[in-house]
Order: sequence, then C-alpha cells, then structure tokens
Amino acid sequence: MEVQKKTVLKFNIPTLILGLIIFILILASLLTYLYLTPSRQKVEPYPDSEQTRLIYEDQDLGTENTALVEDEVYLSKSFIEKSLDPYIYYDDQGDYITITTKNKFFQMQTDNLTAAVNDEERELQFSPKLIQGEPFLPSDILEELYPITVQHNQDDNLVLIDNLEKQVLKGYAKENETRVREEPSIRTGIIESLDKQSKITIYHQSGDWFFIRTEKGYLGYVQSSDITLDELSIREKHIEDDDVDPPSRPFGEPINLTWEHVISENPNPNDLPDLPGVNVISPTWFHLQDPEGNIVNQADKSYVNWAHDNDMQVWGLFSNNFDPDLTSEFLEDPEARRNAIEQILLYSDIYNLDGINLDFENIHIDDRDAYTQFVREISPFLREQGLVVSIDVTFISQSENWSLSYDRHAFSKTVDYIMVMAYDEHWGDSPVAGSVSSLPWVEENLEEILSVVPNDQLILGIPFYTRLWEEEKNDDGSISVSSSAYGMEQIKNILENNDADITFDDDTKQYYAEYEDNDTRYRTWLETEESIKKRLNLVHEYNLAGVASWRRGFEKEEIWEVIKNKMGIPKDPGSKITD
Repeated sequence: MEVQKKTVLKFNIPTLILGLIIFILILASLLTYLYLTPSRQKVEPYPDSEQTRLIYEDQDLGTENTALVEDEVYLSKSFIEKSLDPYIYYDDQGDYITITTKNKFFQMQTDNLTAAVNDEERELQFSPKLIQGEPFLPSDILEELYPITVQHNQDDNLVLIDNLEKQVLKGYAKENETRVREEPSIRTGIIESLDKQSKITIYHQSGDWFFIRTEKGYLGYVQSSDITLDELSIREKHIEDDDVDPPSRPFGEPINLTWEHVISENPNPNDLPDLPGVNVISPTWFHLQDPEGNIVNQADKSYVNWAHDNDMQVWGLFSNNFDPDLTSEFLEDPEARRNAIEQILLYSDIYNLDGINLDFENIHIDDRDAYTQFVREISPFLREQGLVVSIDVTFISQSENWSLSYDRHAFSKTVDYIMVMAYDEHWGDSPVAGSVSSLPWVEENLEEILSVVPNDQLILGIPFYTRLWEEEKNDDGSISVSSSAYGMEQIKNILENNDADITFDDDTKQYYAEYEDNDTRYRTWLETEESIKKRLNLVHEYNLAGVASWRRGFEKEEIWEVIKNKMGIPKDPGSKITD
C-alpha cells in the first residue's frame, strides 16, 4: 500500500515582512499625497445669481432679505430690525414705517415718494415697497440714517453691507494665486484666487486659517501665512446726527432738580422761597387726558419767568395720570401719539420751557415696546426745538406695571437724562411698615441700574418725605397697617408732640422713631440732613449727573444749602437764561 505525502508550503518570512513594509509605504505615500496635495477644484460660491443675495459683514443671509427694484437695492424690515435698529416701527394699519434717531423722526409710506422728517416734507428718490407682505426700504435712505455702506456686486448679484461701527482687521494677499477655500483645509474647493495685494477683511481665525470676505463679497478661508495684516481699525462714516452735541449740564454744574407738585393751582411766584443751588425745576403741568392724545395743560408763564429770573431751567413734566388702560389706548394709536407730541411742542414754545420730563408710570407690561416707541418719536421733535429730554423710571424689579414696563437701556439711547425714582421701597399701601428709601437698598439697586444706563445720564431721585406708619391691633389679633406721607418739618413736629423715641437704625442707615397712642404703634424712618448727605455721597461716588428731589415743599429750608454745598454748586450759577 502506497502512502501519500503531504505537501508543506514554506514561507520566506523576511520576504513577507519586506512586502508588507512596501505595501504600507505605498499606502502611506498615497494617503500623504491625497492629504497634502491641494485641491485644484474650483467651485461657484453663489451659483444662482438670478436672485439677489445679501452678505452682511461675515454672514450670508440668503435671498429673502434683499431685493433689486429699478436697480436700487432694497432691504427688508426684518433685516433692519435684527441687525441695525431694533426700534424700527411698522404700523400695518396706516402703512407707516417709522425710523427714529436721536435727532430725527423719519416716517414713510410704501409706494409714496413723500416722507416726513420731523415736521417737514421730503421728496424721496425711491419709495419703500411692500414685497410679499413685508416692508422693504431703499438703501439710499438707510445709508443716510445708519452707519453702514451698501454695495452691489452686479456680476454675482451680491449686496454687500458693512457696519461702520464694527472693528475689523484688514489684510492683503502676499502673492498671486492666493487661494480662498470653502473650508479651512487645502483639500476643499477653491472659491476665488486672489491677485497679489488684493484686499480682504478678516473676521476670525481657525488654526492656521483666516475666515475672510473678499472685495467681491465671497466668504471663505485663506491660510494665514499667505496674508499680510493691516492694523485693526474702525471704519468711519459721517452721520448727520453725529454733528449734534448732547445738551450740556445746566450752568456747567451737576443737575440739582426739584419737582414742583401742581395739583389744581400753581403757587404764587411772589410767595416762593429762595432755592439756593437749584438749577432746574420741573412742575407737574401736563397730563394725558384721553386716548386721543389730548393733554391737560396747567402751565403758568409767570412761574417760568420767576424760575428764569432765578437762573433755573424749567422742564415741564408730562404724565400719563398713572392710568394703565388709558395709556394703553393712547400708545396703540400713532395719530394720538402725534397729537400729544404736537401739543407738548406748542406748550413748550408758548411758555418758553427749557426741557420736558416724561413721567409715565403704572404701564401694562404689554405696552413696554409701545412706550419705548413713543419716547423715540417725541425726543427728536423736542431736541429740534432745543429742549432737554428726560424721563423718570423706577429701580429694576419684578413688578410688571411699575418696573418691567421700562426699557431703560433703550431710553438711554434716546433721551438726555434718566431720573431714577430711588424711593417707595415701602409704598403707601405696603402691607408692612418700612423705610421709604433705605440707604443700602438705594446703593444696591443703583449698581444694578448702572449696568444698563450710563452714569453721566443718570440722575438720582431723593425723597424729602417720609411715611408715618400706623399699626393697629384688630380683635382677631392681626395687625392693620396704613401710612400717611409727611414732609421733613411736619414729621418733626408730630414726633415732638408725641414724645417719640428716636434712635439710629443701622440696617437702613437712617434715624428711626416710634411712639404709641391708644394701643396703636406709630413708626417712621426719617429723612434728615445726615441721610440726604449720604445720598449725595452716592452721586459723587458713582459720578452721576445729579440729583432730583421729590418734592419742593416737603423739605426743611436749610436742606437746600446742604445739597448746594455737597454738590459743589456755586451760589451764582453764572449762565443766565434769557426769555
């Protein structure tokens, strides 16, 4: 029997290893070639040039926000609102588009070549359009009102917008054929090849790559080693509003304003005391009467003459009567707002006023934007008439009608001065007794409001009054709390007549007094020369624009000298106001 022999395969191990190494080297070379060899593929960044595309700085905003009408570039309200001006206003019922700057009220209608600039008519070269239900504005108007430039790359149908207030870094290509790519990788497609010295705008860096925009408007990446950098700079453009200087502080000194509370009749100027150091007085003269914007006028020319003769400016106060429903109806109606503006301008002229103080309080939170719009509408008219514009606000809190309804930051962009009413920490019908304005509460809230309002615009409101709290026991053991407001002299007399105990309250940094009468406890936190000085210290510490006191008639006579000396206001303000 024959036995088969098995065949045994013999491998040459060294040869096998050598082959494997060669294979790996070939593969590595191939991968290296594929990875390191730049792509030469050219791509079209915007292949569809039939529709106009918007490039805003480093953002491709697509084709929905711009249009070309009769060779004029138009931009949508949506884009303007998001990128340039959150306060642009469109009234779809009246078809009005309103833009307000610090000194201009610019109102237009779609398909209408006549616009209103403040109180004057102006002919437009291009009218606003309504495109698919949205307002579009011509770029020539927008370049006038905003710090932007608008260019149209006709070859690629690109609209290029630069914000001239934005800090940018410029550069230029070192050599010809500098490739701009889709992504920060040499393996991605070429968007554009730049010639030597071609200018670019650099927006950010990603590793060894810059994200840029070319002169054509193409967005892409270039290797940082291919670019020579220019200096970081802010592009500048002349805007007409920049020519208007903000109003100087009265007499070149900190503002020392006091409010004159006029209920039914004005005080007789012959009976008014000297107010040393006061350089602005604000009488409560104008009040919203009805939803149509009619105004109750209580102004008095003899009072203005008295103030001017004593070197005081007069800022008439305009209030909403603290009626939220009336205010809501008024603010919703553009014609009513315009009616009120015209009356305020007329009264300011008739009575030779120096400013207007807006005092709208107790506003529905849903009317927050509408109130901001009204402030933006009235301010350019007032400023054009040479009037200082100021507005009253509360500290920031969670109260919808009394705090959240104020857009304090927006006001700071529009008005000249903001008075913060730094009182009513415990209001008249508060369920618990407490200080009208404790010093720690003021400073804590002052720091918060200064996060949204510049210090040189902010005027600190100070109280000349206190509340006398009455705590009465009920039959069921509960305590009923009520209060009455008194001026500084009045409360002093009440406490003396009742032999009240007066101590210093370290929590409020004020003097505290209490007494009992027929099982009822009376409590009050006092405004004194010492507490007023502490408030004025805050004005200096935070470099505020001044103080505003509520109100004349509540103070001790000597308090005016305290404020004048503390604020460093000279006896003779110097700048005489003429009628």
